[in-house]
Amino acid sequence: MAPKAEKEPVEKALATEKAPAEKKPKANKKPQNEGGAAVGDKKKKRVKGAPRHLQEQIFGIMNSFINDIFEILAHEMSQLARCNKKPTITDVKNTKFGEIEDLLYSCISKPKSLTYEGQLEDDLINSLKVYWYKVNKLLVENVLKLTGLSPTLLRVRGSLDRIVMNASIANNVRARKGNLPHSMAPDPSSSQINTFCHPFFRDWGAKRISLSLMLCSLIVLLQSLYRKSKEGDSQITMASTSEDTNLVLVEEKSSARIITFNRPKQLNALSAAMVSRLLDLFLACAEDSSVKLIILKGNGRAFSAGADVAAVARNINQGNWKSGADYFAKEFTMNYVMATYNKPQVSFLNGIVMGGGAGASVHGRFPIATENTIFAMPETALGFFPDIGASYFLSRLPGFFGEYLGLTGARLDGAEMFKCGLATHFVQSERLTSLEEALVKADSSDPVVISSVIGEFSQIPNLKDNSVYHKMDIINKCFSRGTIEEIIAALEEEEAAHKDDDWISSTIQSLKKASPTSLKISLRSIREGRQEGIDKCLVREYRMVCHVMRGEVSKDFVEGCRAILLDKDKNPKWEPSKIESVSDEMVEQYFSKVNDDDWEDLKLPQRSNLPS
Repeated sequence: MAPKAEKEPVEKALATEKAPAEKKPKANKKPQNEGGAAVGDKKKKRVKGAPRHLQEQIFGIMNSFINDIFEILAHEMSQLARCNKKPTITDVKNTKFGEIEDLLYSCISKPKSLTYEGQLEDDLINSLKVYWYKVNKLLVENVLKLTGLSPTLLRVRGSLDRIVMNASIANNVRARKGNLPHSMAPDPSSSQINTFCHPFFRDWGAKRISLSLMLCSLIVLLQSLYRKSKEGDSQITMASTSEDTNLVLVEEKSSARIITFNRPKQLNALSAAMVSRLLDLFLACAEDSSVKLIILKGNGRAFSAGADVAAVARNINQGNWKSGADYFAKEFTMNYVMATYNKPQVSFLNGIVMGGGAGASVHGRFPIATENTIFAMPETALGFFPDIGASYFLSRLPGFFGEYLGLTGARLDGAEMFKCGLATHFVQSERLTSLEEALVKADSSDPVVISSVIGEFSQIPNLKDNSVYHKMDIINKCFSRGTIEEIIAALEEEEAAHKDDDWISSTIQSLKKASPTSLKISLRSIREGRQEGIDKCLVREYRMVCHVMRGEVSKDFVEGCRAILLDKDKNPKWEPSKIESVSDEMVEQYFSKVNDDDWEDLKLPQRSNLPS
């Protein structure tokens, strides 16, 4: 007999997973502090279990998953007015999981009244697929690496089997009783039905999963793993979802939306949660006719120092390259949405702008530099390559200045960024607040009006005497060559002719310190970008990213992150170590499709789906 559907909130599901009984301390044991270390010990004693970074990955995925669910619910319920009440993010976050499911059902129970039938359910199920897949990869594919966790995983897996089975059966029962909306009922004849194939049950076919029970099963899995493997000094909790949300702040001012990166201690490096939220915000504003302008800025001394590549490298070290691929797929989609946006985006680049930070700003209509701007594309020093559509905008800079920036990672100040065209305006930082107020007051989405307002606050900056832009003749002469070897040879000829020019020597050293593989694939990428649109550039760069993540040709990315970002010994061991050892065949592989059954090319949204 099929079990009845469970309507209780998540607490009932959690009750099925008993917490381990507390052990009484031994009589002669030293008193311990909260971290598990004996008082007076120099170092904390760690409880044997999963590595801290694995716990961080798992709970990061869970927090991102919950945030996505909350954002989807709140946005859809408010924007499409599917409920009489328009709840805020806080309202939804205070709702029990079972009640969230009921809200979902009530939102889609009248399909005739909806603008687009089933879209809310689609988003939720897709979110479940993505994050459950990530959790499954972390826990199942890496079982052998989790010393001491195999029995735990087996027990948790058994409990999940029962929960998922019950959820599937319960959904069928509820549908037959008429308790489910038609769009949720598992009707095999409907081409619109959303199905979810649990990784543990692929051979059993697609299963219809109750949302609240699916959430319960995720939490049971993660909390069980956490209780039985957590370290004594671990501070990881499930309560950090609000902190993740606060990494990207949004303020409504008239018809403008002020979006602020709020991760100053990490120089606003873009985490997966930040990229996801930023993309969702841009898509939501695109559909909101009341929004006319987006202003993007960063808290602290950076606009954004780029992608959180250290986290990506840690995932790769755990055998999870697809997590990094998923991150870059969403980031590249965000770049494409910004590049093809019809509403003006004004970015205040008042500080460090590197890598992904450039992708989140340069593709917009009005990137504004200041005297505090520091721009760079330093990827080749990390064993990577200029991505985020950089092959598009670098290849369109004057002469071969883009090749110079992309290969050497050279830094530009605000005046240089304005001079080469990466910034449309230069405004003194002390005037940014007044400029923001003027833009809000203008209440316009007309680029001509926005440009005119910015023009009232901008100025033409003077280049410094030692500006790299004064070296344009040498840059064009050397970086126009066809290969990395020829570029270095040309620079060495210039060095011999201008022995007192330290800039030439430092440029040569920058190239020789970079990953040889990265240099070669970066040059080809920028050259191909000259003939491609932004969409083709991003699709090609995604192929390159996936090959870098897999590390089949070279593992320089992981090594570069280790040397520069993690261990910080600044002494990467590149392999191959010499430029001449990187063959054309090796380079070609980065531009080919990935040989993986689950892999596919980046699917960018159709232009017709974006604002015209």
